[in-house]
Amino acid sequence: MRSIKNKFAFPLEIKLTNRRASIGFRIQNGKVMVHAPKSISAGELERIISSRAERLEKKMSNFLKTSLKKDQIYFLGKKVSINEETVFNGNVISLPVDLSQQNLLQQWYGIQAHNIITPRVKEISKRTALFPVKVEFKFFKSIWGNCNRNKVVKLNILLVMCPLEVIDYVIIHEFCHLKEMNHSAKFWQLVGYHCPNYKKSIKFLKESQLITRFLS
Repeated sequence: MRSIKNKFAFPLEIKLTNRRASIGFRIQNGKVMVHAPKSISAGELERIISSRAERLEKKMSNFLKTSLKKDQIYFLGKKVSINEETVFNGNVISLPVDLSQQNLLQQWYGIQAHNIITPRVKEISKRTALFPVKVEFKFFKSIWGNCNRNKVVKLNILLVMCPLEVIDYVIIHEFCHLKEMNHSAKFWQLVGYHCPNYKKSIKFLKESQLITRFLS
């Protein structure tokens, strides 16, 4: 295990493996996780981290600003507390009482996903003229959705943690795969046609790391 003196303005954890050929960074559990190949020298590793220090400090700052308290969850892009009344489309939504039970919270997100996302799926399908054979809601640990060659779209129930415009982007993204089963320029052109501000949503998904927060 290589070790370097942490001279940076953020907590640091380094994990080395033979399975990597490059260095990866992730903000997780309040610290910067660095995944690097075992062959790298301590000096080279420190140099690379230093070159990204300013960017990592900014990401860590954003992460801490959006951290949740024990009685809070993310819902439709906002922090909500179990002690607060949450209203959507004029309806009061009861929050789960025990946030420590991840399986119960997962079930709650699943119910909200069905209730909130299903009407948006229908509206977006009608607006874009993109019609999947079926839309399913699943719990994924690393992706927000997918579309297979049978034209079945699967959406992550954790999407209800995101703002509505981000939810719409993910739906449109997967629906565009009904036409283009790739991420070619043609695919992104189609996404941009139906969702002009899609880059803003991509940025939110990358920076918020909501799936990682749920799993941690």
